[in-house]
Amino acid sequence: LSSDGNVVGGESGLSPFGPADTAAGLWFGPGWSLTSSVPSTNTIEPYALIWDLNQDGTVGVGLTAIATGDPLDPTISVPGRWTSASGFVPLSTLSGQAHALNATGDVVVGHLTGTTTALAAFRWTAATGIVELPTAGGFASNTLHIAYGVSADGNVVVGRSRNTSNQNVAFVWTAALGTRELPQLPSATGASRSQARGINAAGNVIVGWARDS
Repeated sequence: LSSDGNVVGGESGLSPFGPADTAAGLWFGPGWSLTSSVPSTNTIEPYALIWDLNQDGTVGVGLTAIATGDPLDPTISVPGRWTSASGFVPLSTLSGQAHALNATGDVVVGHLTGTTTALAAFRWTAATGIVELPTAGGFASNTLHIAYGVSADGNVVVGRSRNTSNQNVAFVWTAALGTRELPQLPSATGASRSQARGINAAGNVIVGWARDS
């Protein structure tokens, strides 16, 4: 949903060939007309979906498909960024998803697979391309590092990671302070876990979930 509440993004429709042929759906208010945008980058098994929209609904992010050249596994889903002018544009050739973007749509966050960690959180801009968000001391080296949210200015990123005690933990990242684990709930068994799933526009309120067992 765009911040102004006028555009909804998601997926729309399945072809007779199954869920691989899914179009990214956009619904525009107030009449809620539907536009489906299938990426032109791959025609073997075209599919896409939109996870998030920018403030006015002119930019969306999610995943799209690209061809691999492997007849046994012809496509993979990769992070994608959508505009009406460009359609879906892949942001990487590695498998992954884009989960969120900032207010203007020029900062994208998400995760990739097959990189330096099991799952690597990333931040993308047109100037830098995809930049993996580093894990810091206290985080496992082969972690599940996923960015789920970003502030309106694109400078604060939140998500989930895994610490050296093998706990799933919420994290916050800024360029100045790097990646930091957010406090956990007290747990008598040491089995606390948490995820940060979103952040407000100003970047000073984080939401998610936590449990102590």
